Amino acid sequence: MKPNRILLVLAFFFMAMGIKAQTEEKKGVFTEEDLSSGNYKDVFRSFFQLAFNQLTSEKKEFAFTTNPYAIMVKLDENKLKTEEYLKYTWLRRFNISFAGKLNEANRFNGFSSGIKYSIINQRDETVSRLFLQQALNASAERTSLNQALSAYIQSFSGDGASQANTEVNSIMNGDAKFKDLSPALQSKLKELAGSGNFNNLKKLIDKSNDFNLKQVAIDDYNAIKTNFQKRWLVTLGVSDTTYTDKFRFSTVVLSAEILKGISNPGKKVDVELSINGGYNFVNDTLKAGRDLDRRALQVESGFNFIFNDGAVSWAELKVSGEYNRVFKGLYTDERKDLLTINGTLRLRLFRDLWLPIEIKYDPKKGRVFGFLDVRFNFTALSRK
Repeated sequence: MKPNRILLVLAFFFMAMGIKAQTEEKKGVFTEEDLSSGNYKDVFRSFFQLAFNQLTSEKKEFAFTTNPYAIMVKLDENKLKTEEYLKYTWLRRFNISFAGKLNEANRFNGFSSGIKYSIINQRDETVSRLFLQQALNASAERTSLNQALSAYIQSFSGDGASQANTEVNSIMNGDAKFKDLSPALQSKLKELAGSGNFNNLKKLIDKSNDFNLKQVAIDDYNAIKTNFQKRWLVTLGVSDTTYTDKFRFSTVVLSAEILKGISNPGKKVDVELSINGGYNFVNDTLKAGRDLDRRALQVESGFNFIFNDGAVSWAELKVSGEYNRVFKGLYTDERKDLLTINGTLRLRLFRDLWLPIEIKYDPKKGRVFGFLDVRFNFTALSRK
């Protein structure tokens, strides 16, 4: 079987395994993984990613990326407990990757590996002081409402107090909606809403009588969590590529990546600023022996447009400009400076499966070239 076919068989095998896991009637482990954009997952992986890169080019790659914490969780799912999750925050800041490469003849052409560290990750709401503060602010009115309703219950005596307590618990715990409450409790809630101290409650009552306060609290929390998917992510990394013989370095890259959402959450189309760059130390093939004497810079900046269906994106389009400059080791007939206009379309085929199609245009020479990738993001955890 040809290497191309082997890659495709492996790809569909992992796709099928992922789809099978999703069809089981089990609950997902981390729903915030679904909220993350495909572009974000390509920059920083929370669990595992299997990638088949540049399938249509002469330099194909089969890559696997994870982080140390994800491996620990795979071995022991007790590490998902809150205290363990917070304990290993520093491990969750790392990504490690390994890849096998194929040349134009589809023959093995060396390995690559890399390590990446998120120096800023404001999207991890579980360890963010700002997230905690916003969540506390959102729950402040609910706390005050609990106190006011406790005083309401204490205004009754005997069986009346017991019935009032049961009714208050039913609206606060989500077992009953406002329209199902007794006239007395409805009147009390309207009185509180009109006092000027419970603005959110007033908005709810003015809008509809078909609500329960537990769902409102959940919606408030999820809105804050979704908003954190738009915050800053900054990573630094180093990666290398080796030759097949003696595994000497052919390339070493120092890289940096920046992501920042710039649109308000909840829109049909979100916009994300995306910047990445790398300084390349490359073997100069014009010289005898092997070294890393050729130096080149690559910088790409653009915007990623995220098309949402509810809280989850179904497609993304990244439009960017890329600048390349060779500082040392310029080849004959090679341009020292190269500017391209890039477009990457990511289609979400399934919950965890993305299909990125990248197109690059060289305006100076009028050349267009493209790459086809397959990205499978997964937790490898049972969905209990």
